[in-house]
Amino acid sequence: MSGGHFHVDMYGRYIPPGCTGIAIPLNEAVNGIPDGKYPVYETLLKSGISGLLDYAVAKDFIANEGGYPSACNLCFNIRQWLCENAPSPELDPEHYIEARR
Repeated sequence: MSGGHFHVDMYGRYIPPGCTGIAIPLNEAVNGIPDGKYPVYETLLKSGISGLLDYAVAKDFIANEGGYPSACNLCFNIRQWLCENAPSPELDPEHYIEARR
């Protein structure tokens, strides 16, 4: 979640490194994001994947009993679930729909 490398999509949205499916208007990413506006992104920045898991469980997310091959897989699964069940403005629904195909 560093700012040393990132992408900007064709809509002018900031895409954090390695976190496809999160999109924030570039002007906000550059000029500062108000606290609480993007709770998923803010949770990842401040508390990492364990904080995101806690956030999602509080919203009734249930992790796969068999586990996940990596933290990235868990994070993607959580964000996909949140997108469908507890939307947040920084989550990009089109990305998760396309990823399921």
